[in-house]
Amino acid sequence: MKKIWGGGKKDADKLPKVAIIIPIYNVEHTLVENCINSVIVQTYKEIEIVLVDDGNDKDYAEFIEKFKRIDNRISVYRHEQNQGLYQARMSGVKHSNSDYIAFVDADDTISIDWIRILVKKAVENHSDIVMGRTICVNEDGCKYIFNSNYSVCTHEAIKGKEIFEFLIKDCGLDFSMHTVWNKLYSRALWEKAWGDLSSHGRHLIMTEDILFSCILFYHAQRMSFSNHDGYFYFRNIQSSTINTGTISKCRKDIEDLSYVFHSVKNFMKKQRGWEQYKCFYNEWLNRYFRWWSMSVEKICKVGGTEADHLKTDF
Repeated sequence: MKKIWGGGKKDADKLPKVAIIIPIYNVEHTLVENCINSVIVQTYKEIEIVLVDDGNDKDYAEFIEKFKRIDNRISVYRHEQNQGLYQARMSGVKHSNSDYIAFVDADDTISIDWIRILVKKAVENHSDIVMGRTICVNEDGCKYIFNSNYSVCTHEAIKGKEIFEFLIKDCGLDFSMHTVWNKLYSRALWEKAWGDLSSHGRHLIMTEDILFSCILFYHAQRMSFSNHDGYFYFRNIQSSTINTGTISKCRKDIEDLSYVFHSVKNFMKKQRGWEQYKCFYNEWLNRYFRWWSMSVEKICKVGGTEADHLKTDF
């Protein structure tokens, strides 16, 4: 097995295959190109790249299709209508055929060795989930790592119920804990969790990763961490809901948020873990309520009947 991770020619028959799933919907072309290029040049070559066209218009769909001519490991799965990020990720998994699964958002990039390092860790530790460090990238090019993420990725491997507790007891403080794109997952884990994941057919964008992570972390048996600085998360602060959101977009985001937290609560009750973890859940919910209160207050300053209704409903 050393041969897999060392230099020189590798025996492809011994290498587990990784599906890298990239949902795409109306992302700036240059960002998409940078994202896909960072995946194509991975040192780990046993990959399939699944681009999920989540209902883009005809011209944009043609832009996505062109990538299949660049690399034969790339496939495109298309939604005729936009179904949201949750369903796009689910479609990507469903239409992949690999031993491991990773996600990259279409405006992000990964380091050239990202996949190899995570797969190595997963194989050596028999892990269902491997989490690596996230580098935040601002629009001005400034790069930084949050202290919480830096320390989390130095953690020893955890197993069993420790994995879900590791997530829920964080109470949403470290967003990199529940994001799906800075991790590698075993397909066996996804198959185990599929019944719970596929029960949600709703169009979800905001906080969809919390729902994914709560279910996947619960079903995981072993989780490892890598201190490799390899996932570059593009933070488009100016386009966030709190800065540029319309009242209708804000309402949709809040509806997603409400659905996700209610679904997580119902999932914990189904697994008979509600009484044990409800204090952590409530702290997480309250924290997000406080954060979103700022967004609602800012957007509702424009006034009008719709703004008044949003504020009242929230």
